[in-house]
Amino acid sequence: TIQLCDDSSAKEPPAVHLGVTSSVYHELYSALVPLYATEGLSWAGVDLDNGKVVSMSICCDYASHLDLDPKVMKILSSSPAAPHWGICLHVYDDFEKIYQPKLGEFFSFFIAGSDQSMLREGLVWKSLNHALTHARSRGYNKCVGDASGSISKGIALKTGWKVLNCCRYRDFVWDGRKPFESMTLDHPEVCVVLNEDLGAIIPEAKKHAQAYTKWQAKL
Repeated sequence: TIQLCDDSSAKEPPAVHLGVTSSVYHELYSALVPLYATEGLSWAGVDLDNGKVVSMSICCDYASHLDLDPKVMKILSSSPAAPHWGICLHVYDDFEKIYQPKLGEFFSFFIAGSDQSMLREGLVWKSLNHALTHARSRGYNKCVGDASGSISKGIALKTGWKVLNCCRYRDFVWDGRKPFESMTLDHPEVCVVLNEDLGAIIPEAKKHAQAYTKWQAKL
């Protein structure tokens, strides 16, 4: 699961622009994924034929990680991928000011993705639907996440999420410079997406999920 997180992040345009590989992300996810897993809101999709993890949704209660673990902060500040994580954290500033999230209020997607060899198997949709359904059963009715590319933003909009605010990559300032100023993208910004009625968007997520019988969710 951690390796899939590493690989998914390394393929995102900011990572490609910065020239960082999956190994750079491994230290962060090795620290974060076990922390989030203790909340019982994260899922991995396993291929029943070979036991391989083919999709994942690493999720948490947003308010439970407003103050990041010191170990995680140290990793973030010293990593070559720091600007990538920095813009994703920065874009939540307005969300936190407006909503002042409390424990038990906002279900949050930290990272979701699927094995590159199975992109057309509907795994992202199935994983999304599974995670949202489980969150609803745990009492959550609101969810928040960030869309850093055209695919994630498209999925959010198709299932009824709204865009709260965005930050253009080329305008983002990190440590006195603009690390993404020369980056060219079809999707030039990272956005916070929000939904305040999980019950309404779950049927839409389910509708888009393609049949893949060899997929099984593991908490």
